[in-house]
Amino acid sequence: NCSTLDKDLFLWNAVIKSYSHGHEARQAFIILYLMLKNKGLSGQVSPTIVGLKCLSSLYLHYNSLSGEIPKELSNLQELIDLYLNDNNCLVPFLLILVTWLLYKLTGNIPTEIGDLKGLSVISLQRNRLDGKILASLENLVMLRRLYLSFNSLFGEIPTILANILQLETLDVRKNTLYGNVPS
Repeated sequence: NCSTLDKDLFLWNAVIKSYSHGHEARQAFIILYLMLKNKGLSGQVSPTIVGLKCLSSLYLHYNSLSGEIPKELSNLQELIDLYLNDNNCLVPFLLILVTWLLYKLTGNIPTEIGDLKGLSVISLQRNRLDGKILASLENLVMLRRLYLSFNSLFGEIPTILANILQLETLDVRKNTLYGNVPS
């Protein structure tokens, strides 16, 4: 579960800090890539993950994570790939509805996600996110793929998305959105 991950990250950071006091090991341990796809993780995404300052890729999809996306993720200024999609359990067929209701990321997409200017992929589909698509996404000038399908987002599709010149894929299916897709 995520509390175990949280402890592991804390211990890993403690090891990194203890080694970094030596002259030669200052840059010895830098985590750039965290692949925890389909690992059976449950609980909330821990805000302590922001201790991994150089993280460029975060893959937490196909787990059983729930709760809100931590606003603290906006502190990961090197982040390029963020995959939080499809967070539900692999359970027998009869429990799929229960899984749908219990194990999903919820709440609004944090406004602070617009501070992650290096992001090229945001994958948040198949959760229970609600609210509007944020105008702050306009700040993500490197964004190439935005996957928001199968959530509970509502309102008008922001025309400012047309300002993201690198955007190749915009998937907003199965939400309650209206308006034209900006081109």
